[in-house]
Amino acid sequence: MNKKNIVLLFLFSNLSYSQLSSNLILNKVDNNKGNLFLNIGSEYRITPYYGSMQIVNNNSNIDLQNSGISIYYSLNFFVNNKTSVNFAHSFRYDLLKYNNQNSILSDNYSKKEENTLMMDLHFFLDYYIHKGKNPLFIRLGLSMMNNGTDYISTKTYYNQDGSVLKLVIEERNFKFYASNFGFGLKKNKIDFLVGLYGSNDTPYFYNKAIIVVPYVKIGYNILKLYSKSK
Repeated sequence: MNKKNIVLLFLFSNLSYSQLSSNLILNKVDNNKGNLFLNIGSEYRITPYYGSMQIVNNNSNIDLQNSGISIYYSLNFFVNNKTSVNFAHSFRYDLLKYNNQNSILSDNYSKKEENTLMMDLHFFLDYYIHKGKNPLFIRLGLSMMNNGTDYISTKTYYNQDGSVLKLVIEERNFKFYASNFGFGLKKNKIDFLVGLYGSNDTPYFYNKAIIVVPYVKIGYNILKLYSKSK
């Protein structure tokens, strides 16, 4: 074999290897249509911003109740190679409300925290705006926040002489719906995401005021639950 043929064979081999590698990468990322994946991960919610100080006196704390760490699992179904329909279920053990404990011996009172297991349900679409080895995607969805926060509220009304006029007992909660917007990066089986939850109708304020909860999230694709037919 002469030198010319050796050079041509070398170039052809490198070109074929490069093309094969590219195809493998593209197939790995772009060939998800009809596949269903199971992800697990963790989310950190940053202290929320809200546009009103007319806060309902519900013995809770907006900042503490809507920030901190949660864990989640999600189901991700690709309707095509650029769009997935997703459901996520997150859990966190966090502040429900304070129980004020009046002291019989003094005018001082203490606040005892009552915590509970809270759950959030998320329905969203991920749209991949850049396909390749590390694809970028946009997330749009709707979330049902603070499930599991039901509690009983009691309020006593007194007459001028100090006798009890009436006792009002109400069932309350801190549930609300929020829009979900995020921007993410996928690297192999790991998702990185930054985003926010936003709502203007929550039980925290007397008037309709906006609340925005920023978050950062990391997830890992642990299992393919269903694969499209060959």
